[in-house]
Amino acid sequence: MRNSSHDRNPESARTVINWEAIVVDDASHDDTAEFVSRRASSDPGNKLFEGDVGGCATPRQQCLEAATGELLAYLDDGNLIAD
Repeated sequence: MRNSSHDRNPESARTVINWEAIVVDDASHDDTAEFVSRRASSDPGNKLFEGDVGGCATPRQQCLEAATGELLAYLDDGNLIAD
């Protein structure tokens, strides 16, 4: 999400009306939590949760429980959604 060409205004890049980005911060050392928190304050489709450190199973389960849509795509560290 952070590396896309639409980083300055991701809302303008959307082609799907009903979507949500659920991010579980598992104590990463970058500014992901701050970035998502800023987006979440102006867009209810962005949701940030605090997660447990120690693998991807718990954060993935948190996302699954928080999701309201029909389709899911998991992105782990180093993944990118291409335009």
